[in-house]
Amino acid sequence: MQLRPLLVRPEQAALLLGSGEVVADFVQAGWLEPVISEHRLVLYAYQHLDNCVRRLESGEIPVAPGESQIRPARLPKSLISTATGTFV
Repeated sequence: MQLRPLLVRPEQAALLLGSGEVVADFVQAGWLEPVISEHRLVLYAYQHLDNCVRRLESGEIPVAPGESQIRPARLPKSLISTATGTFV
């Protein structure tokens, strides 16, 4: 029995990662490519999203080709505590 990869839409990927901007950063940096991209249908493999998160956790920053390596990091608002202004 062969398992098919779990696929997610861009809206679901944004929910999983906390922001559509994070998904866009991954795509621009070349870390994430759609498994299916036909007309209005775009699907990403869940495993690829997980790999992107692992790269972030290891300290890498998604940088689009041609951009400088140093830039302010964008964190999803869900990771910042509004009461203290610190990370959750």
